[in-house]
Amino acid sequence: MFHQIYELMVLGMHSLSPYLRRNRSAPKRSSGAIMACTRMTDVHFVYIVRCSDGTLYTGYARDPERRTKAHNTGRGAKYTAQRLPVSLVYWERCVSRSAALKREYEVKQLARTEKELLARRRSRYCKLT
Repeated sequence: MFHQIYELMVLGMHSLSPYLRRNRSAPKRSSGAIMACTRMTDVHFVYIVRCSDGTLYTGYARDPERRTKAHNTGRGAKYTAQRLPVSLVYWERCVSRSAALKREYEVKQLARTEKELLARRRSRYCKLT
């Protein structure tokens, strides 16, 4: 959340941005120099967590480990808040936010057995460093 607000402030598109308060107009999003420095940090993931009752929850995140911690504190999805604790069993890095959201939809459409297969196949590689 902080990163998103910071990015908007850098672009001058957030109400807290000094640029916006001073000039009352924001630079265009196509500003090459600004966008180049903000795109470098964009990393997007699709992840699956296993809930305490054995069900699987699929989601999108920029940091799957931090998102799993959020789920475990009850600040994730309503679904996982009622099935604590959850554990990260699968993650997949995507090239863009759009690709990650499309892949999330694809994974959500899979049958449970196919999701289990994904989790089993990738579970040994599931450590994020």
